[in-house]
Amino acid sequence: MEEAEVPVPDLLKKLINTHNYYIDKTTLYLKTRWLSLLCLFIIYVLRVYYVTGFYVVSYALSIFLLNLFLRFLTPHNIEEIYEQYENENNGLLLPMKQVNEQKRDNNPDDKKEFRPFLRKLNEFKFWLYSTRAILLSIVCTFFPFLDIPVFWPLLLFYFICLFLATMKEQIKNMIRFKYLPFNTSTKQTYGSIVRGNGRNK
Repeated sequence: MEEAEVPVPDLLKKLINTHNYYIDKTTLYLKTRWLSLLCLFIIYVLRVYYVTGFYVVSYALSIFLLNLFLRFLTPHNIEEIYEQYENENNGLLLPMKQVNEQKRDNNPDDKKEFRPFLRKLNEFKFWLYSTRAILLSIVCTFFPFLDIPVFWPLLLFYFICLFLATMKEQIKNMIRFKYLPFNTSTKQTYGSIVRGNGRNK
């Protein structure tokens, strides 16, 4: 008599498809998604404050969220931008403004070319990965063996130093390569190109 096979892969595939279906439906609710993420983060902070521990978990979560944020701010084709920048400056890291200005003057159409800002990590994945990380961190606070004794002010100091160093480098790259990752106006600069609503004047 043969044993009946349990269709575990099919069930798992169905659960994954159902999960992805409902996750995809949340893409339209931008404010609701980020408000829910903020609520989750507040719950985590209150949980850590209540148990007075799990500082290593908090440090790991902070590093992960910082990494996501940096990827959110970084252009998708940053390697191409580096290469183009070095080629325009004869392999130098310092800009040669006069040469670049002459090239732009000789090619005025380049200023009118529309190139949307594409991120290494888009907004939805940024929210999704952050939500999963915070949920996992909340779950970790219920396992005492993960509450590793540590001098938390030292971890806080490490994180502040890391945050300042990485953001300083990020801002330098934004100034050097002339890109703005946030849509604060109708037009943005992306390299030497004007970004707008897609219509050239």
